[in-house]
Amino acid sequence: MCMEQNNVNGTQTRGSVNQSAAYNGLLVGGMWIASFLCSMYSLRIPLLGYVGNTVSLLSLYVLYILAVRYRAFVAPLRFGGCWRLTWMTCVYAGLLTTLAQYVYFRFVDGGQFLSSLTTVLSSEDYRQALQQMMPGTNPDEMLALVNNLSVGDLTLQLWAFNIMISVPLSLLAALFAAAKRLDNVRGGR
Repeated sequence: MCMEQNNVNGTQTRGSVNQSAAYNGLLVGGMWIASFLCSMYSLRIPLLGYVGNTVSLLSLYVLYILAVRYRAFVAPLRFGGCWRLTWMTCVYAGLLTTLAQYVYFRFVDGGQFLSSLTTVLSSEDYRQALQQMMPGTNPDEMLALVNNLSVGDLTLQLWAFNIMISVPLSLLAALFAAAKRLDNVRGGR
């Protein structure tokens, strides 16, 4: 894998950052997909919700570790380079996750997610809670909006969410990865 390349002169190329981000995106994206699937089945098996949340938090730590390893073994990046690496990793992971979400909603789910969302929105308890939390909101408009959602619309919204969440995650991972001393990492620890 490109993470173990020995960079003799300490320089980096744009291709090496993008290539590493793509490889890293497969790993982080796989974790995000596992988290997504756990959350989809958490209504039937509540323990999966906790597993999904744990995998989501663990993906941030893996993102940090991947950036530190890139700094230690490929190129000595500063904060800007770390942020670019982690952000590109999150973008690739988000695209992979969006593809998996589309496949799930299109071929596996069979409309079950949207029908359960419709059931929740039409329940009287939810309507009362929504009116108390947001007095100007009309639950019937929200129900009509959900009923008109297609799989493509839902996937587009999830893609936008995946890209938006990549910014704070990558900033956080890059901040700690750029601050990490590399003496212990290079020494085999």
